Amino acid sequence: MGPHTMEIYPTMRCNLDCKYCDTAQRNLKPGEADELSVEDVQGIVQNAIRLDLKKLSILGGGEPLEAAQATLSAIRIAKDAGIQVTLGTNATLLDGSMAEEIVNLGLDELHVSLDGPDGETHDQLTIPSRGLHLQ
Repeated sequence: MGPHTMEIYPTMRCNLDCKYCDTAQRNLKPGEADELSVEDVQGIVQNAIRLDLKKLSILGGGEPLEAAQATLSAIRIAKDAGIQVTLGTNATLLDGSMAEEIVNLGLDELHVSLDGPDGETHDQLTIPSRGLHLQ
């Protein structure tokens, strides 16, 4: 009997520079951070499914959508196997086509981090590295 639930962190990189974050690798570029390859993520998920995985949570000490190919691949593999999948994201990299793909893959839960009761508070805590701000 294997894992019933599993959390996977495809990357520690992030597109934000939040004041409270202690993830040292968040501002590194692709290839500079310790992260899993797309093939590593696929293999881990496939092995967990063979061991009777029931729920997969794709999270990050960084932003999972910084490693979009690995993240989407993990969702696809798990959903094809009937596994419940949750994605935790700051959603700032989620564009229309990616959102549509995630919906079409059948994602079960999408958890979006909001760091304040309004856009102004959120923006004081998070420092978008790409000029994104909540409205």
